[in-house]
Formats: sequence, structure tokens, C-alpha cells
Amino acid sequence: MIKELVFCDIDGTLRNSENSVSEKNIDTIKKLKDINVGFVITTGRSRQFVVKLAKEVGASNYVIATNGADVYDYENNVEIYKSCISLEAIKLIYGIASKLNCKLLFKCGDTNFINFLYKTEIPAEVFSESELEKIYNMGVAQINVMTLNLKDMLAAINQIETIKDITIASKSNALIDETFTHPKGKDYSIDINNSDCEKGLGILKLSNYLSIPQTKTVAIGDGMNDLSMFKYSQIKVAMENSVSQLKQQATDITASNNNDGVATFLEKHYKLK
Repeated sequence: MIKELVFCDIDGTLRNSENSVSEKNIDTIKKLKDINVGFVITTGRSRQFVVKLAKEVGASNYVIATNGADVYDYENNVEIYKSCISLEAIKLIYGIASKLNCKLLFKCGDTNFINFLYKTEIPAEVFSESELEKIYNMGVAQINVMTLNLKDMLAAINQIETIKDITIASKSNALIDETFTHPKGKDYSIDINNSDCEKGLGILKLSNYLSIPQTKTVAIGDGMNDLSMFKYSQIKVAMENSVSQLKQQATDITASNNNDGVATFLEKHYKLK
């Protein structure tokens, strides 16, 4: 039976700059099971992506995807919590992205949709404008907007921020912190959720579902969308490579994602051998 929970972000946290999880991190995650600690991947990425990664690294069967809008038990196929974006907002976002030639990814849980064919890390079906209502009926937990063009991204952000009942839950670090250099050839991106959604809400929903008190929780992250994780966790861990705002709110700072920071903290905190 799970007695404590560790909530951990993926990019910039669990994964290194080569987008892989180190053997040390994987070994540490597996050791947590022996002491009844659940390692819950908590991310802005889709349910499909998170479930695949959770299985690969030996994490908990519980996952928190799409910035807290999708809390799922993949072992028992149970949607513990899901918050879906309105049809009105979906149509408005589609219109904005189309005018600015931005890429769109709609995350609906087990199925995802893209506005035109491009490479994604998860399977996604190409859709047309006429299919927006069908996609809405499947439950859109999150929308990603992506473009290589900074000017277009800033224009999209300005327009999307005027839409009611939604929020930009996450942005590329270079859009938040001017000390970050955006990787050349990589899209600028934003994650859109309902305005009440955040990773912290996902933590609260799962903790309550499993009857785990906040005093038995740890959160580990590196970006601004990880700040809400700290609100509902007792131990708040920022990576060395975190944005400065997150470090200011942390109770602990660990090594960077390229130096096994997740494993380093967990080994010390839980006295693992």
C-alpha cells in the first residue's frame, strides 16, 4: 500500500538534456516501491506519453498529465479526474492558430489530434475544422500551440489570453525567463488548460483519492508550471537548472537534470542504499 507520494516533472527534471532518463534515476524510482512510496509522473504532456514513460522507468500506475487536467490510473483504466476545454474556446483557439499558421495538438486522453501532419512524440490523427465538435465530445484536456516563429507565438499568446475560462498553463522557458536561451530549430510552445487546472490540482485530486496527507508528499520540478505543485506538497524540490522563481519557493535544491538531481535528492531524503 502506498504511504507517501513523490510527484515529479519530466522535461528538465526527470529527463536530461538528451531527453532520456538516467539509469541512476530509474534504479532510484524502483527502490521507492520497496518502501511503499509512489513515484507519480506529473507533467504537461499527454496521457499516452506519460503512461509509456511511467512503464519504462517503473513509476507508479497513477499519472498526472496535461498540467493536472488528466489524472489517470492506467493499470485499472480509471479516469480519476479530467477537466475538459469548452467548444467555444476550442473554436477560438483554432481560429487564432490558423491565422498565424501555428501547429495545434489537442490532447483527449487516449486519443490526440493535430491540425496538419508533423512529427509528434505521441500518435495523433490529423483533423479538419469540420471535426472540431467531434473532438470536443471526446473531451479535450489540453491544447498545445507551437511555432518556430517568436513573433507569431507572442501574437498568439496575446490573443489567447483574452479567451475566458482558459489559462496558458505552461510556456517554453525562454518565454518566461530571459536568462534561458531557446534551442535553435525547436518550436516555442504553450499549453492551454481550463483556468482552474494546474499540476497542483492534479496532486490534490490524486492525494485525496489515495487518502495520502500533504505531510507525506514531495514535489520535484524545474519550470513555472511546477510552482503549483509546491502549493500542495510538503517538500518542494527545485532542480539546479530551474527557473529562478521556482528556486525561490523551494524547500530544497538538488543537482541538475544532467547530474541525476532527482535520484540525488530521493536517495538522501529516503536514505536509500
